[in-house]
Amino acid sequence: MSRTALIVDDSATARHMLARVLKGLDFQCLFAQSGQEALDQLKFEQPDIIFLDHLMPGLNGFQTLEAIKHEPRTADIPVVMYTSQNATKYQEEALALGAVGVITKQVDKEALYVLVEKVCTEHSFNEVANGNGQHAGVRETETDSASRETESAQTSNVVPLHPPKRPTYSPGASDSQSETLTRPAEQRLNALERSLRMTRWLVFLLLLITLVMGLELIRRGNQQESLYLQLEGHRKALQELIDLVEPPPASPESP
Repeated sequence: MSRTALIVDDSATARHMLARVLKGLDFQCLFAQSGQEALDQLKFEQPDIIFLDHLMPGLNGFQTLEAIKHEPRTADIPVVMYTSQNATKYQEEALALGAVGVITKQVDKEALYVLVEKVCTEHSFNEVANGNGQHAGVRETETDSASRETESAQTSNVVPLHPPKRPTYSPGASDSQSETLTRPAEQRLNALERSLRMTRWLVFLLLLITLVMGLELIRRGNQQESLYLQLEGHRKALQELIDLVEPPPASPESP
């Protein structure tokens, strides 16, 4: 069953890179460029998980996280901080404010898969437990068993709040499947990359043309200076020849 993730980041590149990874887990992705835009979307949308950047214009990630957790309608939605920060103090503060985990923007796909599956499974379990208590014991036993099987998972760049649950996917197959999908976001990202490469080549060509023209101007300036010196030498030689051919003017006779 398809799930929904809200990615909140002011960087379009970061949003689409994370969305590309999440497609391997059959996620439909929503996007917001700021904390306030995310809060406005949450008035109408109910995503299964939220990925929240820290440094954004207006409301930063922590302020947005606090607002999400103070709103009863969105308080139970799992929030993962998606940031370039990796200091222990930052991670502790994020978890204290209600985040379920912290991932860096250098995403480890396997660790991300484990975290997302664990968070979404626990979120679904909590919803079922709240609506129908008679199934809680069975789901809890399944979650504990799966958690023990994945306690050795490598999550060096992920700080989960709870033990991870075994992912029900094949990472290699997911990557292959996501690469074959032609999504509008991927197409826009590829077009942007091609445009950047073309811009770099154009700048390089302009610099090369400017250098060649500058060298040509210097060469012509040197030629003009050399021609001027030659003409000046010819003028002096001609003047000396004239002085030799023409007799000097006769001096007036004395009275």
